[in-house]
Amino acid sequence: MIVRISKNGRSFKGAAAYYLHDKAADPETPKHLKPTTDDRVAFIATRNLVFDDPRQATAEMIRTAYAQNELKRANGISLAGRKCTEPVKTLSLSWHPDEKPSPDQMIETADRYLRHMGWHEHQALIIGHDDTAHPHVHISVNRVHPETGRVLDDRLEYKRSQSWALEYEKEMGRIWCENRQENAKPREERAPERSANDNDLPHNVIQLARPLERDYAASEKTREEVFALEHDLLKREQRQEREAWFADGKDLFKETRNAVWREVKEEYREDWKQLFADKAVQEKAAAEHSGSALDRAFFFAKTGDWEQARAAFDDRNAVHAAVATEFAGRASELRRQQLEETRERQSLALDALKLDRTDGYKELLARQQEQRQEMREAHAAGERAGHLIGQTHAARTANENSAPGAAPPSAANSNRDQTDISQQIAGAVGQDIAQPPAAPPETRAVEPLIALELPPSSPEDRATEIAVGNAATGAADLGAGAIGGTANYLADQLGELFAPTPPEVREAQAKAQDQAREDAEAQKPVNPFLKHTGMAENKATLEREEKERDDYWDDRERRRER
Repeated sequence: MIVRISKNGRSFKGAAAYYLHDKAADPETPKHLKPTTDDRVAFIATRNLVFDDPRQATAEMIRTAYAQNELKRANGISLAGRKCTEPVKTLSLSWHPDEKPSPDQMIETADRYLRHMGWHEHQALIIGHDDTAHPHVHISVNRVHPETGRVLDDRLEYKRSQSWALEYEKEMGRIWCENRQENAKPREERAPERSANDNDLPHNVIQLARPLERDYAASEKTREEVFALEHDLLKREQRQEREAWFADGKDLFKETRNAVWREVKEEYREDWKQLFADKAVQEKAAAEHSGSALDRAFFFAKTGDWEQARAAFDDRNAVHAAVATEFAGRASELRRQQLEETRERQSLALDALKLDRTDGYKELLARQQEQRQEMREAHAAGERAGHLIGQTHAARTANENSAPGAAPPSAANSNRDQTDISQQIAGAVGQDIAQPPAAPPETRAVEPLIALELPPSSPEDRATEIAVGNAATGAADLGAGAIGGTANYLADQLGELFAPTPPEVREAQAKAQDQAREDAEAQKPVNPFLKHTGMAENKATLEREEKERDDYWDDRERRRER
């Protein structure tokens, strides 16, 4: 019998969501992509709860935790002390794979464990799983008592649980965990432990070996601290990459909807233009037929609308009102068609984008999983894996710079990132690198930040070093290029003054320059989301033209009303 007690938590709903559903392939999978099936759940039981349904039982446990002060006040218990902010206690009971307990036996064992721990009066949700070779149950306990509001006593819970598990195995007739039985013996009955001095070495040899042993222990401690820091840095970096992925997706979906809206609006531009042109013609005709009562009546009589023709004798605005009503209906119908077309095409574009984003996120998770596995293997072999830190940032920067017009990452930024990482690692092992010892430039040597073997530099790092080393000569080349360019420009101007270039030659040169610009534009990296965003690159131009059109028609309407 194995008893595992997890750290106290805050969310009953989160614990229930995990235990009542199947596991995700990747622990880092976001909530909306986690499985909703419950194939691994074999049975469910509740204790000290009104409801048997797990969702209602979870809600009842939440209400009990929130009402702990009211329960204490109702029982005359003092409210002094801190409020229980972590009311969720989760644990598991696991049997050996050779044992085959029935669901009733597993529930009975869970009840025995809760009674042994003194938690049998608290609310509990017992969930059995059959997704592993060893049968096991998960127990979610409410640390707040449902009647008194007091918090359960979980002092020495690990030692008490091991004692119960040992007695349970003795009762079942077989000890599966022999180490537990050995640890339960009194100290004087345990097997004596061998020490470093039991190897029959001479005393002087032992004295000489002790400093080496201390140095080795300190080196191992430093190595473990560096490994832990590398793990934390990679975990934080990967989390930032996932958060940036979802933030970019939010903006991308918004831009896709706006791009489709602009595209459909552009397609309906001629229809609206024709509508306003017809309206202007009809309004002009209405103005001509509104001079007298006979003209107004004749306007409606042509279409056979005699009732409206008789009413037009007394209504001076009858013709204008009829024209306005007609075109209001046409505008409403055109607007409805445009809206339906926009929504349909937005749905298709967003569905395609969603598929692409889903596949891309799966690739991101797979790449991060490979990085974590590579780091685990390197640490298991006693090697550093600092080269993995920064790959996530470099990949994200490369994706951002793949868009047209993006600036390439500078070598200074790359060096700054690596320096920050090195400073964090050096700070973890207690070394000061803020002020390195001064040395002459020609004799100054690069010392490692920590007393460990550094990994060989990658081709990318060597390229960065070369770029930084050439920065000084680049400034001189820039000055020489500026002087040479000025001289060439003056020479060209003098040549044009004394020997003008023929027009046909200038035309050919202009065509060659245009062709070179087109070739340069064609060689730029293609934005992978252009198929979804459509004409997003013309956003500013379209908005400006639309504003000018709206201002024109609004001004025209105001003049007509006056």
